Amino acid sequence: MGVLLVALGGRATAPKREEPVRLVWPPPPLRARVEFVRSIVSDENLGRDTTFSQDLFAFLAGDKPAPNRIIEPMGLAISDDGQRLYVSDFARLQVFVFDFGQKTLTEIGEDQKLARPVGLALDAQEQLYVVEQEKRGVSVFDRQGKRVRFFTHPSVERPTGIALDRERGKIYLADTAHTKSDKHTIKIFNMAGELVGDVTVTLKAVYTDTHIYLLAQWPDKTETVEQHPYTFDGQKWGKPEEPLEDRFAIQWNISAAGFERKGCAVLCHTGTRYPDKKPRMHTNAPGEFTDEWHWKAARSNPMGYVDDKYLDSTVDPKDDEVAHHADGGTRVYKGNKMKDGAPEFVWKGTPGKPPAVDAAKAGLFLMSVDAAPYGPTNPLTGKPWAKGDKVPVAILQEPTGSNADIRAVGRWINGVWALEMSRALNPGANAVKGGKKIDVVFEPGETYHFGVSVFDNAEAMEHSFSDVLTLVFR
Repeated sequence: MGVLLVALGGRATAPKREEPVRLVWPPPPLRARVEFVRSIVSDENLGRDTTFSQDLFAFLAGDKPAPNRIIEPMGLAISDDGQRLYVSDFARLQVFVFDFGQKTLTEIGEDQKLARPVGLALDAQEQLYVVEQEKRGVSVFDRQGKRVRFFTHPSVERPTGIALDRERGKIYLADTAHTKSDKHTIKIFNMAGELVGDVTVTLKAVYTDTHIYLLAQWPDKTETVEQHPYTFDGQKWGKPEEPLEDRFAIQWNISAAGFERKGCAVLCHTGTRYPDKKPRMHTNAPGEFTDEWHWKAARSNPMGYVDDKYLDSTVDPKDDEVAHHADGGTRVYKGNKMKDGAPEFVWKGTPGKPPAVDAAKAGLFLMSVDAAPYGPTNPLTGKPWAKGDKVPVAILQEPTGSNADIRAVGRWINGVWALEMSRALNPGANAVKGGKKIDVVFEPGETYHFGVSVFDNAEAMEHSFSDVLTLVFR
């Protein structure tokens, strides 16, 4: 065997070292939000950093894959301290738990296989929430991998993703139904696994030659007739996030495209398209309107009215409620703003009884006829303001014009709200504002599409809402 020697003239130089290429998304010049760091396919990766290419080369060189290798990953979750990675495997019917600090791998579902695990989420105690698709529900496991509970609801069809809002105590479950179904929904559960917003509403309607009368009834465990009132903590005034008044709303379609097929869903928009990331409700094009009847237990019911509004396509990046407009005239309530660190108005003496509530509850409301500037003494007690004292955030008043079109009285008895509403079939001139038709006009023989929403101590976008409903005048 010969040896071939090759001599190269010139000065030898060290090869230039190439900088590693960063795999990021989105690519430059945009600011990177996701960067590839390493690949993990089995417990063999716990002791070393590997890439997919290195694993591929090892496989081609004859190395056998680990017996506990991930086959079909579907969901993942990472512990708050970044030390544990949870990966669901749809094919192996398990969840792999990679502990980087201990360099160990454990498996949830090793003894009893999971029913097609997909989405994963962790709560503050690092309990693992696993969406088991074939069971149509969610299993919860403790840190030791022991199943502690399971929850679902008959309406769940094909759950996939899951997310937890720890601050508000909500669980969001994506239900993709089936490929031929358009009922793809996000179902909201509380931390006890109870479906939030699954409400059965009974509706009845009659009409005369001049008016329509509606009766709505729905269950509610608690009567909430306060809207996060100003509260004194002994030192200063504040406005807590709760309680939030019970509410009921109807959207009557006037000219919103697609409403007859999708109902209120055509009006709801996620916050991803807006700078402030807040969800919004509005129609989708100029000239599209809906007639909004919004009954509020704290701000409209005491005076015996529905807050009469309409919805258009207006969008303002700084105002997530800008598409909701009051009808013409004086509204049934106005805001009681903070001034110099305290509510601007309080009662001038013993509060009067609002027309549509019991006298015993008069102190929960502030009517304009009873309002007086804030002072150092609580008019209800005759003593200086004390810890826990409250003042309403709204001042109630008699509405005028189109805002006074819809009369309403709501009563909560034994866990059920019963709400009666009435309005003229044709509000006449009140149905038009600035040349725009803002109120639905009911005519015998016609069909009307609408949707209803129920708010149970809930924020604007955390309500229950119906599919499209139809009212036929016979």
